[in-house]
Amino acid sequence: MAFSVTCWQNDTVVTVDVRALLELSEALQRSSTFTELLNAARGAVVRTTRYRSTWLMAVEDTPEGQWCRILAMEGGASELVWERAPRFPVGADPFLREILEGDHPVIVEDMRTDPRTDKEIISRTDHRTAISIPMRIEGAPLGMLCVGTFGAEGVIAPTAEEVEHLTIFAALVAAAFDRIRLLLQRNALDEQARSLAEKSRALEEQLRHLQRLETAGQLASGIAHDFNNLLTAIAGHAEISLYEVPPGPVAESLAVILEATKRGSHLTHNLLSFSRRRVLSRRVSDLNAIVDKARALILPAIQPGIALRFSPAEDEVTAFVDEVELEHAIINLVTNARDAIQGAGEISIEVRTTELDDDFVMRHEGKLVGRCACVMIRDTGVGIPEEILAQVFEPFFTTKGAGRGTGLGLATVRSLVDRHGGVVSVDSELGRGTTFALYLPLATGDSAPRPLPAAARTGGGGETILVAEDDDVVRALLARVLRGHGYQVLEASDGQSAIDLFRAESSRVSLVLTDLLMPRRSGLDLVDAVVAFKQKTPIVVMSGYTSDPEGASRLTELGLPMINKPTTPTEVLLKIRHILDAAGSLS
Repeated sequence: MAFSVTCWQNDTVVTVDVRALLELSEALQRSSTFTELLNAARGAVVRTTRYRSTWLMAVEDTPEGQWCRILAMEGGASELVWERAPRFPVGADPFLREILEGDHPVIVEDMRTDPRTDKEIISRTDHRTAISIPMRIEGAPLGMLCVGTFGAEGVIAPTAEEVEHLTIFAALVAAAFDRIRLLLQRNALDEQARSLAEKSRALEEQLRHLQRLETAGQLASGIAHDFNNLLTAIAGHAEISLYEVPPGPVAESLAVILEATKRGSHLTHNLLSFSRRRVLSRRVSDLNAIVDKARALILPAIQPGIALRFSPAEDEVTAFVDEVELEHAIINLVTNARDAIQGAGEISIEVRTTELDDDFVMRHEGKLVGRCACVMIRDTGVGIPEEILAQVFEPFFTTKGAGRGTGLGLATVRSLVDRHGGVVSVDSELGRGTTFALYLPLATGDSAPRPLPAAARTGGGGETILVAEDDDVVRALLARVLRGHGYQVLEASDGQSAIDLFRAESSRVSLVLTDLLMPRRSGLDLVDAVVAFKQKTPIVVMSGYTSDPEGASRLTELGLPMINKPTTPTEVLLKIRHILDAAGSLS
């Protein structure tokens, strides 16, 4: 049953449909979006007027100025209007400003002939009649509620009752509009707060992860340092004994001991590389040669059913790298590729240069840009499940069975590449295989010396070697080996003793062989003391471990030759002979 009231409006009697007002008010209270709000308003408009097109416009402040934008529209011309005139600049339209700044409906019976309208827009939208009612809250313009006709609907001039209904509707819609606008703003702020909270939790977890890595690194490096000294002593005495005993069971046992120390060396190498405590010995090197050497080292460990292919770059690809570390990383990756292949398969290694695109740079936080060197290792193995792909570089994470992996291999690779200023990426698909790519900065020139040829002999010619080593067993082993091969030896058990001994005997010291970590004074202090004499005494650093990043940087800057522990007598003798011969050829 209709329920209406009659009232005077501008000396005119009008009838208002109260039921339509009540239904609209209830529908607006239930509305939570602008589309729901407009649908409620259009229902009331259709019920009480002759207009079938209704649209809702909002005022927006943008860097470009103030605009009036359609939020929602219902009616036969809605698609046309959305396509051709979705928003209007307020500042450039006096008629639009007139509507928004007023407080009463603005009626244009025929948009085509009214002098205030933009005829280009009217032509594009085929607009006829328009009734625009401004919506304001506390004097501030929110937008407007509009009804009208388009195209074949023709011109329909509103009656007084229709204008009265639309004015009341606009007041109700304005209140609901402001409520929904504030609700959406609150939801947006809540979403921002949730996003910030998630980012905060992610950063906290990342910090805890880094702290765990740092703790693990400190523990690992401390263990590795002491273990290196033990392995050096074991390997050294085993090698000496192997040369002194005839072939037989004892010699075989000694060979097993040496092989076990190599496995132990591999583990400590991973620990030190992962913890970033190993000193890098970098030089300009050809990646083709490094990869070829690593391939030759790992080839005997590849099963007959697996093909190992190497595609070198056509031209030399040089990078400023630690050759031993990079070889180790490649061997780690090829070993993992081998273990991922069940039965027959293929592993391919490729060296090339590549230009990094913007997407790659952004995904890796700009760590490397432009043209760079790339070493790519692909396999046809089982692949890595997507859900664990992001974990493969985490320390101690492994998918191998018990006793088949330490979980340090890929963590070591990523640590190494990071220290070289590069990026490592992984791509994998179950059943199709995995690809690891190492991206490294190209060398800008011969900023570091290339390696000299290996020494042809190991024996000395009476030269005096100053050995600075705090581990008594290792120092005794080194002294024994050097004396046994024709060298004279000065021994020091700490850094200060070594400095004092060098100052007293500098005229006859041919080479200084020093550990880095020693009591009283460090090996780096000894290096500085030797350099200060300006007599170009050769120095060989034997450690591979430092807890001092600045010290490691200083050693890299000086370009001193390194012997990485654990080592063997043969390696020490070859290195010393090589350095002495090189120094003699330059003098």
